[in-house]
Amino acid sequence: MGKSKSNCIAVVVTYNKLALLQECLTHLFECKDFINRIVVVNNASTDNTADFLKDLAFEHPMLDLVNETTNLGGAAGFNRGIKRAMQLDAGTVWVMDNDCIVSEQTIRPLLNAQMQLETNGVDWGVLASNVRWVDGSAALMNIPKLSKFWNENSSSNLIKLEHSSFVSMFINAHAVKEVGYPISDFFIWGDDAEYSKRISDKYPS
Repeated sequence: MGKSKSNCIAVVVTYNKLALLQECLTHLFECKDFINRIVVVNNASTDNTADFLKDLAFEHPMLDLVNETTNLGGAAGFNRGIKRAMQLDAGTVWVMDNDCIVSEQTIRPLLNAQMQLETNGVDWGVLASNVRWVDGSAALMNIPKLSKFWNENSSSNLIKLEHSSFVSMFINAHAVKEVGYPISDFFIWGDDAEYSKRISDKYPS
């Protein structure tokens, strides 16, 4: 599969985790055939994150930086990052924290699910990854909540969700235009569950 024609834009929010951010972005760049831009929201990190990102942006034109002057929290970071992705005319927004390490095997199933749903005429909202720790065990904080009727779609292996986490959340920009953005006041807790639930209330996810 070549580069996504739907203008897939990744959004990463970071604060004072430079080593993890470097690993996160290294793996994201390896997915460059599937994404068009990478928006990084630097939440006023006090380590060397700003200088690292400034230098990296010269090497990688697909990198788009949003530098905050104060740490407004993860929720506000995702609010700003998704808004920036929409300004860049995103068709889909792939959202993650700075400790999310992705690969081609992460993005391919999301794009395949998107294609399957749209081929079947489904106006979907959110797709979520099966998040694992480095040892392969389940990341318990990132297990999506299943819909009561999670298995209603018998024509695919997709499971219907009520809400999921911002660790590899794949969002249809059409849904963003309809429901808006994450609520900044959550700061760092509950923002992703509320946002994905708001979307799934209107669009199958």
